[in-house]
Amino acid sequence: MRKTSLGKKALILCITLVFALGVSGCGDAGAKTMLALNKEYAALQVVEQTGEVSLEVSLSDAVYELLGEYRPTLEQFLGMFENMSYASKSDARNMTVDFTLNNRGGELMRVILDTPGSAYYIDMLGYLRQIDAIIEQIDNLGEVPKLEDDLQGNQWIQIDMGESTQNALSAFSADQVALVNDVLADYLAGLEDAVFADFDSGLVKDISGGFEFKITYEQVGPYILAIGTYTLEHLDAFGAYTKTFLQGMTGEQLAVFNLTEEDRDEAVSEIDAAVTAAKENKAAFENYLAMAASYVQMPDVAKLLGGSYISLSLVKKGATFTVAYDILINANFDGTSFASTMGMDFGSNSLRMTATDNAKEISGFTLEVPTAGVINAEDTEYFSGSGDIMESFFNGLAYGYGGYGYDPYGYGYDEDFSTEDWEDWEEWELEG
Repeated sequence: MRKTSLGKKALILCITLVFALGVSGCGDAGAKTMLALNKEYAALQVVEQTGEVSLEVSLSDAVYELLGEYRPTLEQFLGMFENMSYASKSDARNMTVDFTLNNRGGELMRVILDTPGSAYYIDMLGYLRQIDAIIEQIDNLGEVPKLEDDLQGNQWIQIDMGESTQNALSAFSADQVALVNDVLADYLAGLEDAVFADFDSGLVKDISGGFEFKITYEQVGPYILAIGTYTLEHLDAFGAYTKTFLQGMTGEQLAVFNLTEEDRDEAVSEIDAAVTAAKENKAAFENYLAMAASYVQMPDVAKLLGGSYISLSLVKKGATFTVAYDILINANFDGTSFASTMGMDFGSNSLRMTATDNAKEISGFTLEVPTAGVINAEDTEYFSGSGDIMESFFNGLAYGYGGYGYDPYGYGYDEDFSTEDWEDWEEWELEG
């Protein structure tokens, strides 16, 4: 057993390994199509989208028995999210969005994001009325105030953006986001040729006009082991390619990642040491990969989640990009230790989401900001504090990315923090 300090070397190694392990299709037949089409799709800025989405929940008799008289209520509520459709227009240049969601009962919700006006507007009348109708049918509740009444006769709820939200949104302009997407896409495309040309997971395939990615639960463990092992066996090529790529980044590209040329040069100088450290601890990393893969394949876990899958396809036809999702999550408790641990066998359950999205670039649109029938969220009972929730989200986003000169959670964020500070932070033991 040997100790190694996880300082800058490990930080760089972790970043590069994350890149490698995140490219699920590298080396596959459809990998080049996937990377090229994703880059083109991500470059869309003013977009019109239409789509359909459906959530289907299948519950066991054991769960329904537990629900008792509330089974019809749950079935009605879940039915609201079957066979939904939506239409949206968005402009990444000024962070504006107009999104409408419908279900079988009509319009469910409309959301308008007006970043220049520092506000969100939400028309929830359809949703609130459908919920009120469900609540009315529940016995033994007595008289319950209608959610719709909280709007006091208005149609729209206005949620004002806080300072942190405005800062976070303004910090990422459309050009910056596009540049980030381009840099990452170019890095991954080069990684495919330089490192993963001989790796084929079989998960990504070319289809007419695009690609399809599909992974089943049963494939997750073997995939973790396969791509992790392959990466460890090609660390030299991985390090060499990453150094070359970093050295070729322009000042503008570095700046969008909040890096200077000095930061880049320092990172490049550390990559060889990081690769060497990883190779010296190769057995330990292989151990961790085997442990992760074996956990996924444990009999109880495999029985619980067996048959689950994620499927995604992206196709371009003319000027329209079509994305299709099909996600199935099974939860089969029959005969597993989970049933005895919880004191009840919840039987076999599942959640499936299917969606199709059609997107195309448009020249622009006029955002229709409501001026009548508007009530501020802070003047309601149920929606008061919504702005604080948004602030918390964007505070976390800002803290995670850092470097914008404010400290949302009072953690004493130091914008001058350097990877050198990791050297004395903590030592980890890697068993090899």
